[in-house]
Amino acid sequence: MAAQQTEIPTAGIKQTPMAAGLGAELRYYKAFISYSHNDEKFAQKLHRRLERYRLPKSLRSGAKSVGAIFRDKAELSVSSGLDKSIKAALDASDHLIVLCSPHAAQSRWVNAEIEYFKSLGRQDSIFTAILSGVPFAAENGHDAREECLPKALRHSSEPHGAPHAEPLAADFRADGDGGRLGTLKLISGLQGVGLDALLQRQIMRARRRMLRVLTASVLAVGLLSALTLEAYNARSQAESRRADAENFVEFLLSDLSDQLESYGRLDLLTAVGERAKNYYAQFDEEDFDPKANGRRARTLHFMGDLQNALGELAASERYFDQAYRITQAGLRQDPQNADRIYEHARSAFWKSLPLRRKADHEAELVYLNEYTRLTEKLRLADANSERSRLQHALAKMNIGRVNLRMGNIEKARAHLSEADMMFQSLRTQTADAQLLLNLTENMAWLAVSYRADDAFSKNYDIRAEQVNLLRDAHDRAPDDFRLTEGLIYAKLGYGNAARLAGRPDEAKRIFTSALADTQQALRLEPSREKMRRAQSAILQGLMQVAGEQGLAQAYRDSRRALFDLQASPQTAAFRDHVYWDEILPQTLTKMDADFKQQFRGKLP
Repeated sequence: MAAQQTEIPTAGIKQTPMAAGLGAELRYYKAFISYSHNDEKFAQKLHRRLERYRLPKSLRSGAKSVGAIFRDKAELSVSSGLDKSIKAALDASDHLIVLCSPHAAQSRWVNAEIEYFKSLGRQDSIFTAILSGVPFAAENGHDAREECLPKALRHSSEPHGAPHAEPLAADFRADGDGGRLGTLKLISGLQGVGLDALLQRQIMRARRRMLRVLTASVLAVGLLSALTLEAYNARSQAESRRADAENFVEFLLSDLSDQLESYGRLDLLTAVGERAKNYYAQFDEEDFDPKANGRRARTLHFMGDLQNALGELAASERYFDQAYRITQAGLRQDPQNADRIYEHARSAFWKSLPLRRKADHEAELVYLNEYTRLTEKLRLADANSERSRLQHALAKMNIGRVNLRMGNIEKARAHLSEADMMFQSLRTQTADAQLLLNLTENMAWLAVSYRADDAFSKNYDIRAEQVNLLRDAHDRAPDDFRLTEGLIYAKLGYGNAARLAGRPDEAKRIFTSALADTQQALRLEPSREKMRRAQSAILQGLMQVAGEQGLAQAYRDSRRALFDLQASPQTAAFRDHVYWDEILPQTLTKMDADFKQQFRGKLP
C-alpha cells in the first residue's frame, strides 16, 4: 500500500435516517471525526477548517459551506462506550473521518466507532487522515509501535478479518500533503468534487491578491519618480514635496516591500529599491537631517539584502559599507538617541553578512559583537520596546550561530537557548510571520548544536517541531514566499535529522517532498541563490540516503540532477560565493570518492 496518494475516494452523499427515539434532537452531519484524546488539538483545528471553508460558487449546490461536522468531545459528554448518542451521531453522519496516529491505532473507542460505521454499510465513506506514524508499519519493516491505522482500518469486517489496504484520504505528516492540501483533499471527498477544482480556486485567489500588490507597486514607483523629479527641478520651493517623497520612500521600504517579499518577487523589489536609491542620490549628504540619513541607510540595507539574495556578494558588500559609514556618523552626532543606535546596530549586522557568506567567522564575529553591544545599549535607551527586544534576540542567535560554526558548542547553545526564550516571549505579543521565521531559524541552529554532540534524537525532535510550526503558518498564508522558503529549509534539516536518527525511508520521503517544493518555488523566482542552495543540499541528502541504503542508481540519479544544477546558467552566475566555489565541490569530491569505493561504479 502506498503511504500517500494523490486522489481520494469520492463517495456520494447518503441521506441517513434519524436514530430511533431521538427525533429532532440530533442534526444531520456531513462527517463524524473519530480521534484519540491525544490528538484532540489537531481535531479541533481540522473541525474549524472544515466548517469555516467556503465553497467556490461554481461548486455550490445551495449551501455555501461544507456543512456541520461532528466531533464527539465538542458536542457530547464523555461516556464509557458507544452509547446511543454516539451511535446516533454516526447514524446521522454521511462520512467518517479517522485521524490516524499511533495513539489512534491503540484506541479501542476509535476502533469501535470505525467498526460501527462499517456495520452501517458505509465503508466507502470512510476517509483517513494520517497525523503521525506509519501505515502498516510491521508489514513495511517498521517498528510495530509506529502503526497509525486502527485495526478496523487494517482488516476487513469479513470473516477471519483478512488484511486489506484502506485508501488514504490525506497525509498531514511533515513529508506528506500538509494542512492546506490535506484539508482540501478531505473537502473534495466530502463534496464529491475533483481536487483540481478546489486547487484552482486557491490559485485564482492568490492571483487576485498578487495583482493588487503589483498594481500598487507600479503606481508607487511612478509616483515616487514624479515626486523626485519635482524635488530636483525646484528644490528651494519643494520642501513639502520632498517630505511627501520621503514618506513615500518609507512606504516603499516597509508596507509595499513586505508584500512584494512575501511573493518572492526580487525583480519588483529591485525596482522599488532602485527608485528609492535614486531619490537620495540627487542630494548632497549635508542636505539630510539625521532622520533622513537613517532612512537613506535603510534603503542601502534593503538594496544590499536584495543583492545578497541574488548571489551578488560584491555589490551587496558595497551597499552595506556605505550604510555603515552613514549610521556610524549619525551615532557619533547623537550617541544616546535610540533611533541612531538602532540604525547603526542594523548596519553592523548587515556588515557581517558578506563575511558569513565567505565563511570568515573571525571577521564576522567582530561585527556581530558590535551588533550585540549596540542592542544592549538600545535596550537601555528604548527600554522593553518590541524593537529592542527583537534586535537583542537576533544578536544572541547570530553570536550563537557563529560560535557553533567555530566549534564552541556549549557557548553556542547557551546563546541560542537565551535567544529561544526571547523569541518565544515576543511571540506571545504578535503573530508576525517574520518573527516566526526568526524563531524557527534559531531552533534550527539549536538542533545543529545537539547534532554536533551526536544527540540525534534531540536533533530530530527539534526539527520536527520546527517543521510543524512553519507548516501551520504556511497553511494559513500559503502565498507568503518567506514561509515557503522557511518551510523548505526546515524540511531539509528534518530530512537530515531523520537520516541520522536511523529513519532512511522517512528521510527519503521528506527530501523528496522538499525537492518538489523547491522546484515549484524556483519556477516563481529562478534567480534566488538561497533557494538553489537548498535544492543542492536536498539532492545531497538524497545521495546520502541512497549511499547508506546501497542504492547505486538512486545515487546516480540525484548526482546527475545536482550536476545539471551546477551547470545551469543561473547557478553559474553566483561568482565568488564560497558555497558554490569551495564548499560544494569539496563535499561532492568526498561523496563521489565514497561512492566509487562502495559501488565500484561510474558516475554520470
